[in-house]
Amino acid sequence: MSTPPSGIPEADWLATPASVRTLILAQQQEIQALRQENDELRSQLTALASELASLRERIGRSSRNSSKLPSSDGPGFKPPERCKGSSRKRGGQPDHPGSGPELLPIERVHQVVEHHPESCRRCGTLLQGEDPAPVRHQVVEIPPITPLVIEYRLHRLVCPCCSTSTCALLPADVEASRYGPKLSALVGLLGSAFPLSFSKT
Repeated sequence: MSTPPSGIPEADWLATPASVRTLILAQQQEIQALRQENDELRSQLTALASELASLRERIGRSSRNSSKLPSSDGPGFKPPERCKGSSRKRGGQPDHPGSGPELLPIERVHQVVEHHPESCRRCGTLLQGEDPAPVRHQVVEIPPITPLVIEYRLHRLVCPCCSTSTCALLPADVEASRYGPKLSALVGLLGSAFPLSFSKT
């Protein structure tokens, strides 16, 4: 009697036909041999990859990236040509629009606050009028979070016929705890993703 393979109860193994058991044991031996061959091939592949990287590094050496002398570069080696410098000055060029955070469209702005200069910055004359294309500056802010408390009142009524007291039940979609699903998710996030203590949470 052969020993049952791992994961098969002995009673099930004995109830299996002999031909099927022989086939299972043969397949297990073949799988073990394939796994061993796979491990050997992986080791060979790792060694070949390391050798290939070493050969590529040796071939790519020159006097510009190693301590080799320029005379050892060989006749076919050409040093890269230096890029010709641009005639432009460093920094932003004239009439460049610049880069910065993209402004939201006016439809997504909740409040617009207009600011007008009171007087000329040079001579002090009072200024009036509207700028058809004012400089736009947007500030994104998070609204204050205030708890939304919902009270469910479960009334208890007495039957006029049998005097049995019956209390209303909470709706199926209402949590039995004091935390709603969104608040429960926030508490779980603060306690898992952010290492906050229970008191800080």
